[in-house]
Amino acid sequence: MRWPVAEWRWRDWAVQELAAAPQSRAFVRVVLGPLLDYDARHHGDLVRTVETLAACGWSPSRAARRLFLLRNSVLYRRGRIEEICGRALDAPEQRLLLELAVAVHRVHRHAGALEGHNMSEVTP
Repeated sequence: MRWPVAEWRWRDWAVQELAAAPQSRAFVRVVLGPLLDYDARHHGDLVRTVETLAACGWSPSRAARRLFLLRNSVLYRRGRIEEICGRALDAPEQRLLLELAVAVHRVHRHAGALEGHNMSEVTP
């Protein structure tokens, strides 16, 4: 049986469940901490590069087009990501960890942006 992708968003559900877990911030910190720190110190874009690589099936060429960079620039960033966080991006389990951590981090950022905002003031 084939699941209708538009109706069954298991990935979105899984990320929401992970983000709601009490340990989710610690998970993001363990997996992405070095990259988040690097980006903050150097005004970098490595976390966004991980997010884009994951969205592009880890293809440097597709990620380069989406980031408006040369492929070699994405390959350089990929090398820096591996060096900084100590994860080999050729390993599927490491890619999965990074992809989940970036997705959970995005949920936390979005939730933080909404904190203190009165949703009744938002017009549809």
